[in-house]
Amino acid sequence: MPPRSRRTPEQNSAAQKRNKGQTVERDAEVWRLHIAGLTLRQIGAKVGLHHTTVLDIVNRGVAEVRDPLIGEIRRLADERCMLLWAKLQPAIDAGDVQAIEVGRKVLESWRKLHGVDGPIQVEVRESLSQTDLELQEMINEAEAAVAARAAQINAPADVRDDGD
Repeated sequence: MPPRSRRTPEQNSAAQKRNKGQTVERDAEVWRLHIAGLTLRQIGAKVGLHHTTVLDIVNRGVAEVRDPLIGEIRRLADERCMLLWAKLQPAIDAGDVQAIEVGRKVLESWRKLHGVDGPIQVEVRESLSQTDLELQEMINEAEAAVAARAAQINAPADVRDDGD
């Protein structure tokens, strides 16, 4: 068998650039077909990809557009909440009930915006030390002894062995 040819780093770089260009063109075609209303399976058949790969391309494109926008929208909403809070502060300090209620709603919006009230993940790990294991063994032995003594006490009188 002839030896496999090996690429130089320069050749690999050129091949990667070529592949990247082809990938960009393919992804653009996937997007064009997606916008045209084709299903993922139809797009996959046209461009020679599995429908899950097509879905990955679409999701990646959505994230590239959405993620920067989400950050900007969150920043603007944060600024608006803080501006409203600052404008409400004098009325809140004066005890204006309506301003207090609006301020409460502004803070609620701010908490939702930043996920303050969202669920948190708590991880609990249980580990037993050698002492814990020894104590558990002692408890089990004591419970067994109590159960044996209770059985002995509850046994009929003629079966009991009182040691007499």
